[in-house]
Amino acid sequence: MKKLSYLFYLKALVLFLMFLYQGCSKDDNPVNGGNESATVKGTLTLPAAANGKTFFVAIDDDRNGDNGFKYSLSKTCGTETTESYSINNVIAGNYYIYAVVFVVGNLSQGPQSGDYLGFYGGTITNPPNSPNATIPSSGTVAFDINLEVMP
Repeated sequence: MKKLSYLFYLKALVLFLMFLYQGCSKDDNPVNGGNESATVKGTLTLPAAANGKTFFVAIDDDRNGDNGFKYSLSKTCGTETTESYSINNVIAGNYYIYAVVFVVGNLSQGPQSGDYLGFYGGTITNPPNSPNATIPSSGTVAFDINLEVMP
C-alpha cells in the first residue's frame, strides 16, 4: 500500500510541476510567439508634398529590398510635407529603417529617379553601414526620417 501512495504522490508532483512550468511560460504574445516586441513610429519629412502618392516604410536587417522585409507599411500621402507612420509588434533587435515615397515609380518597380528616399540615421549618399535603429522589448520607440529626392 505504501508503494501505491508513493507513486500516486510522485505522479501528482510531476503533473503539478508541468502545470506550473506551463503557467509561467513567457509566451504571452500569440502574435509573435512570445518574443518581446514594441511599436515603432515616427515622422517622415518630405522635400515637397506628394498628395495621393504612396509612401512605404521598411524595417529590415539589411538594405536589400529585393529579398523582402521583416516589417513594412504602405500608405497614401496627404497634402502636407510630413507623414506619420506606426508599425506594431516589431521584435526587439537592431534594424535599418528606410522610407520611400513613390512620386515617379511604384512599389513593384522599386525607387526610381525623382522618388523620395530616406534612411533613419543616414542619407541617400551616406546610408548607415549597419543596423542602427534599436527596438526595445516593449513600449513605443520613435524614428524620424528625412527623405531626399533620388538623383
